[in-house]
Amino acid sequence: MAKILQLRTEFLVIGNYWIAHHQTFRYVMSYDRPLLWMNLLFLLSISFIPFPTALLGEYGELRFAVIFYAASVGLARLVLALEWWYIIKGPIRTSDDLDSRLARYNFFRGFAIPLIFLISIGISFFSVSLALWSWLFMFLADTVFWRFWRRQHPSSNG
Repeated sequence: MAKILQLRTEFLVIGNYWIAHHQTFRYVMSYDRPLLWMNLLFLLSISFIPFPTALLGEYGELRFAVIFYAASVGLARLVLALEWWYIIKGPIRTSDDLDSRLARYNFFRGFAIPLIFLISIGISFFSVSLALWSWLFMFLADTVFWRFWRRQHPSSNG
């Protein structure tokens, strides 16, 4: 049963990152070598996720496993946020569908998940199980950010 839950979790995490990656690059009309290297770093961090997931599945009651998983998954999302920064600030040509407000929103939203995982690392020093449960806050935070964005910018393509 634990292995099935582990595979489902791994699939959902990697799938969520794939969707975020796809949503990022739908606006990219050109690329350069630094963006390609950042993208490879992102893909490397995604391909690494099964290892900390397996570690968490086997030793989920240990603080080290929780911290290692949180750092690994948070780092992957941080790399994607840095890609947003480079796309916005670098020489990358973007589609006309990406206005500056939406670009900034996606950039700052990209820091929410690493922040939640960072906080969960601190929580793990008090309670490992509470740190695990705190990860559910990502879904709530993402929904709140999105609804706030849509309320503020109803005509934007997001």
